[in-house]
Amino acid sequence: MTNPFWPQPFLLRHVAVRAAVVWILLHGIIFAVSGGAVILLAWRASIVLAVFAAWLGYIDAKRRSELLFLGNLGIHRATVPAIWFLVVALLEILLARVTGVFPR
Repeated sequence: MTNPFWPQPFLLRHVAVRAAVVWILLHGIIFAVSGGAVILLAWRASIVLAVFAAWLGYIDAKRRSELLFLGNLGIHRATVPAIWFLVVALLEILLARVTGVFPR
């Protein structure tokens, strides 16, 4: 029996790639709007960015009818936004580790 909250690797791979692409696009938008001044976000802004990306992931999954499909497979509908949130949060942490520490 499978756990309905833990996605299969196939789902995780496709959702994680889309979340990473959206993260890159969101950082590109922030970089362009700030005139090239903002590369690293504060930790509060990183959380807001991750929540916003999770919301975009929910909208994307709903638009693609993935939520209905995953519901038929027995996977909870909160799994997709949770994966988006975790991927974006991990990428923010990785960016902070690569460039230094979170600004205060």
